Amino acid sequence: MNSIVYSFFKKDFLEECVESENCLDNLNEITEDSVVLVQEKGDVLTFCEESDKTSSDELNEVLENGIHLDEVPKNEIMLVDDPELENIIVYLQRTFLDELKDEKEIVMSVSEIYTEFIPKNIRCSRDRVKRAMKLIRKLDGATMKKGEDKYRVKRADVGELMKIPELLLNKDADEILEEDAEGLEKFGVEF
Repeated sequence: MNSIVYSFFKKDFLEECVESENCLDNLNEITEDSVVLVQEKGDVLTFCEESDKTSSDELNEVLENGIHLDEVPKNEIMLVDDPELENIIVYLQRTFLDELKDEKEIVMSVSEIYTEFIPKNIRCSRDRVKRAMKLIRKLDGATMKKGEDKYRVKRADVGELMKIPELLLNKDADEILEEDAEGLEKFGVEF
């Protein structure tokens, strides 16, 4: 049995992605291994211009004409009770990627991130969310203006956000946070 691997993105997200070098590099990697499909809200599902066709002529014909789909319910990402730091980081990373499909940027404090994105029935301290955001920032998945207490996650950060789970497979989150922190703290830089 042959299988076809595909990735799905909203058309407006892809249009902005091609303007960001990091995002475009990741998109090119994805198109090497899978067929990329796009859909504008309420429109048909069809091939992304950058994507190759499938090995199935019948499927290519169907996708060239577009497939009408019912409205897709919002993705739900689950978080276990009292999660490890790495779980929170990946949970927030996936949540940000999902939110950035509809928003150009997310600007929130740790308290707002905690209130908005961490499920109420999950035991998880604000301090752990703060550490997760520090790591996301350290890995260039978010920025923070000097003197502000709000993190900014933009569509331009998608390429860096997409790398985070793989980085966490190879290195402990606490190790990453501790790297360079001691030397920079002497100069008043906080991680």
